[in-house]
Amino acid sequence: MEPFIQDLEKGDCESAGTFLSHQLLETISFYDYSESYYHGFLTGLLNVSEKYRVYSNREQGLGRPDIVMKTPGIRNGEAMILELKIARSYEEMENKCREALDQIENQQYARALEKEGYRNIRKYGICFFKKECLIRGRINVQGYNLLIAFNVDKNKVLMCKRRKPPYQGMMNFPGGKIEKGESGLDGAYRELWEETGIRKEDIVLTHLMDFTYYLSDCYLEVYVGRLNKEREVFGEENELFWSETDRDFFNMENYAGEGNIGHIMEQIGQLREAHILEF
Repeated sequence: MEPFIQDLEKGDCESAGTFLSHQLLETISFYDYSESYYHGFLTGLLNVSEKYRVYSNREQGLGRPDIVMKTPGIRNGEAMILELKIARSYEEMENKCREALDQIENQQYARALEKEGYRNIRKYGICFFKKECLIRGRINVQGYNLLIAFNVDKNKVLMCKRRKPPYQGMMNFPGGKIEKGESGLDGAYRELWEETGIRKEDIVLTHLMDFTYYLSDCYLEVYVGRLNKEREVFGEENELFWSETDRDFFNMENYAGEGNIGHIMEQIGQLREAHILEF
């Protein structure tokens, strides 16, 4: 069991998920696919840890996180919050993990740990589907968002020319910091209004993808949407402009992000062609 906990400490979600999937193959039966079974199964595995104290369904923040693990010592201590979900299909597992992570944020499960003095807090959304397990994680560090807004005709995308480092003088999408205690989607709408003047009622944002920078202690959430009516945009921090969508967004001399803007635009194009993004 220690290798599993070490994987969680390192943020290695793939190895941790593979370990639990192997354990499920050896223990679970056809009749055990309930959340209570998975909860008991995981709690029992974790209780053998000598490093962490394990708490199940204790009141914390605005609700009851499924499992909280924390070291007895607070100075240089570590804590983890595990929220469990059950999927109805294999394809649903990714979304369920993100739903669990959003629940951890929205219910402010980490607040009590922060008040105790813990700073190294890891948050995991764990989804089960039959004998499969998928884990997605988030460190209690700064989150950022990147906001991609298309015009009504879908032939232009809103961009900015950065006035400050990093990427000063280069083109990027608008975005900013996710505030403490704020959900990712709420932060996206707030930043879009503050950076561009686009209001929540002007656009429906879809959570497209995330980038996690483990060594830099930050993560980036990417949201995309299309304006439902023509809207004048304005911003003080950076110069805003509408860009044609046929530009070479992989040109790293002009565009920020070491090619990520090109990757994001390619993904959007593929999802629109497959009618997964309906705009």
